[in-house]
Amino acid sequence: MTAEQWDRYCTFVRHGLQYGLFGSKALLTKRQIDTALRLEGLPRLKQPDDILYVQWLCLFRCWLRFGCRRE
Repeated sequence: MTAEQWDRYCTFVRHGLQYGLFGSKALLTKRQIDTALRLEGLPRLKQPDDILYVQWLCLFRCWLRFGCRRE
């Protein structure tokens, strides 16, 4: 991961922790989250505050690909 990618990852995680993964201030839609996790064979989020690091990485990649224009 490059320094720029690391900065963006930290921004993504910080935003997710501050505003939540679901809701009006979320960086991804619930549908994007569910689809990204399903395509990677990862478990769905049962509670937004109980997330594995691989799920964070998966959602970050999805955000880079589809959602980061909504920052």
